[in-house]
Amino acid sequence: MVEQVSKIITNLEPKAGETLAQIVEKEERKGSLKVVRKGVEKIIIPARTEEKIQAELEKFKVDGIPRYIDYASILKLFDLAKETKLPLLLKGPTGVGKTLALETVAKKYDTPLVTIAGYKEVGYSDVIGSLIPYGDFLVWKDGPLIPAMIGGAVFYFDEVVNVENEVLALLHPLTDHRRYIVIPETKEKIDAHDDFVLVASYNPGSKYSRNKLSPAFEGRFLVKLVGYPPEDVEMEILLNDDNGGEISREEAAIIVDIMNEIREGASDEVKELPGVRASVFVKKLVTQGMAMVDAFEVVLSAIVDEKEELDGLMDIVRGKVPEGD
Repeated sequence: MVEQVSKIITNLEPKAGETLAQIVEKEERKGSLKVVRKGVEKIIIPARTEEKIQAELEKFKVDGIPRYIDYASILKLFDLAKETKLPLLLKGPTGVGKTLALETVAKKYDTPLVTIAGYKEVGYSDVIGSLIPYGDFLVWKDGPLIPAMIGGAVFYFDEVVNVENEVLALLHPLTDHRRYIVIPETKEKIDAHDDFVLVASYNPGSKYSRNKLSPAFEGRFLVKLVGYPPEDVEMEILLNDDNGGEISREEAAIIVDIMNEIREGASDEVKELPGVRASVFVKKLVTQGMAMVDAFEVVLSAIVDEKEELDGLMDIVRGKVPEGD
């Protein structure tokens, strides 16, 4: 616990002849922390200096990203969300570029993109924060939402349907004109910076969502339904993807045609329909010298669990890929 606390706040370890209480009192006078009481508990809240906030957010800065084709007008809607200070909700299947769109706007505005990936259940400590026992005290550790709000970052709940209801309830004042949260443990009111943008997404067709968002909660957001791109757009994505080698327009057309047929006719046994990401993976394997049929087999194996299901998908692939490709 000592090592964990030392990463949150320095100068707390007592020296010879000093008690922890004396050290805490001295640091509180210096302004490096404050102590609040909750019943019999004494909670240490480290000072949130601008230097600390910026250091925490620096690791969420977006570097090089692939070129993004904004076929669903997500970038325009993000600009509107930022201008109106309203939260944004993106609803659509896996692998259609929702995250890439947000990386693009984060790069455009040179702002950190703090992402919570909800592929497991996301709890209170994953978002808001937690208390760490330390001697006779408890030390508050901010979750990633707090520095994002204070520092004016973009905060992104990827698969928000896997966030615990306790957390979503705390977000209500953040998703309207008030733009703040109250931390129950410390009773602090945290106001959002003017540049802060809250974004969430989920896949309505997923079989693995743990919760459903209430219409009342969704109604607090600007909402965008994001579908699969038109065939010509998906082809351009493959042809302009600079992460790997190049493929011909004919090869791109074959990949997109196969993916669209699978999306339209896949059975319920398929775990997830293949998105644009799957098309890009096939393209990358082909540019590395793998035969297209083999590339499809590798990529499509991720969305089924039974060989019979894979065989059915591969019949589609073999019927459309020319001999020798």
